[in-house]
Amino acid sequence: MFGAQSRCAMALVAAAPLALHTGCSSNDALQTMPGSLDHFGDVLVMNREDGTNFRTLVIAGYSPSSCVFDNPGTSCFVSHACPNSMGASAGTVTITGKTAVMLAPASDQSYATQFLTDSLADAGQTIQVVASGAEVPPHRGTVTMPAAVQVTTPNGAQPIIIDRSRDLPVAWAASTASSMSAFLGVYESDGTVQGNVACSFDDTSGSGNIPAALLQTLPATTDGSSAFLTVGRYNWSSTQVGDWTISFGGASYVNESVTLE
Repeated sequence: MFGAQSRCAMALVAAAPLALHTGCSSNDALQTMPGSLDHFGDVLVMNREDGTNFRTLVIAGYSPSSCVFDNPGTSCFVSHACPNSMGASAGTVTITGKTAVMLAPASDQSYATQFLTDSLADAGQTIQVVASGAEVPPHRGTVTMPAAVQVTTPNGAQPIIIDRSRDLPVAWAASTASSMSAFLGVYESDGTVQGNVACSFDDTSGSGNIPAALLQTLPATTDGSSAFLTVGRYNWSSTQVGDWTISFGGASYVNESVTLE
């Protein structure tokens, strides 16, 4: 089997063999994302459906500044990680599903990704998020965990080799979540990001393509570099507090190592 949104800047979380993108604020996913947004935040709970080392990631991030993307305003684009200096504190962030997880900001105002050994929320379960507030005002919200994602193309039963000169088809068992997302990232041996491409799709369609024109912006996986394709199903909700737009996400995802030629 095979084996990770909205309008905002992109934050990258890399943990081999995992490559995830988070972020954005609104339910219409990447399809209407502008070139930059200021004062945004994201809290995301992701259940991995085929993992052996962990089941769930809990991610939070807040930024008072903007990030810029290539090809803004489209459903597929080349993304760039936001500078680490852009963090802002929302105080203690508590995420509650089956149980509660509390995230506290570090000295640089960033929030460390939490890796859980069990699922924080089942499909259809409501996730509650409450932030005590600091530079980011206090806020709260809820989001529903979507159905487990089942990817049918590519088929990870054998090594996945991606020809960058052709569109990459992606297919899944359709559902009715806010969006589907395919994220392809290439990393150097030390984990440094060499490049990544993200696409957002209508979950009900059951299929989509990552364009060859964007695949060709990524390097081939040579000289020890590695690549991961992550396909995720997302539900999103959002709230506005002052001039901050905060999104809450629940996601199901699968992840697979790939080779880029």
